[in-house]
Amino acid sequence: MNKNEKFQMEEFIKPSSSALYSLIPILIGISFIFYSLSQYPDYSMIEYYVSQLGTGPKPSAQFFNVGVIIIGAASVHFFVYLGKLLTASGIDEIIRKIAVRISIFGGISLSLIGCFPMFGSLLIMHNIVSSSFFLSGMIYFILFSYLMIKSQNFSKYQSFLGFLVAGVFGSYLFIGHPAIEWSVVFSAFAWVLLNAGWLAFKNVKFLLITKI
Repeated sequence: MNKNEKFQMEEFIKPSSSALYSLIPILIGISFIFYSLSQYPDYSMIEYYVSQLGTGPKPSAQFFNVGVIIIGAASVHFFVYLGKLLTASGIDEIIRKIAVRISIFGGISLSLIGCFPMFGSLLIMHNIVSSSFFLSGMIYFILFSYLMIKSQNFSKYQSFLGFLVAGVFGSYLFIGHPAIEWSVVFSAFAWVLLNAGWLAFKNVKFLLITKI
């Protein structure tokens, strides 16, 4: 590895390492949601919306709402540093900045879903922030996936998966079925975990190369 390649790799490793730190709270939030699911008797992913876990019996509701808040906050950190890995020029740089800003808005909206559960006087606010999350999610997954195509740091395979996730978000916005909403949850979690795993692999590879 020559000096230029080493410099480029170091510039990649710094933000990717920071993005990986987001993985711990995201995993904690995911575990909270699935624990919430296990504590909600007779809950059906086909019949009930995801947010209905936030109105379930104790401790289901508490774990769900806290888990969503954690994931939303951690996703802001993840996407900000993912954006730094997608540095571009010209119009693509403008798109990158827009994608990061929309992802921050989406992360905040997700956290607010946990602050405004789906019942009573909070229902209107819940519908506003949840709609904001799904719409922004579809947009920033499209933008990040487009940027991944243009970036040498990512593969077309990763970009293709991002477009698929954006499609799932869009499907839910148009159809609104609980099963599709759960598909959004699983596809978004899978995308984040797969990309986090890839970033971890690149970090380990760099450490091994520098030791040789």
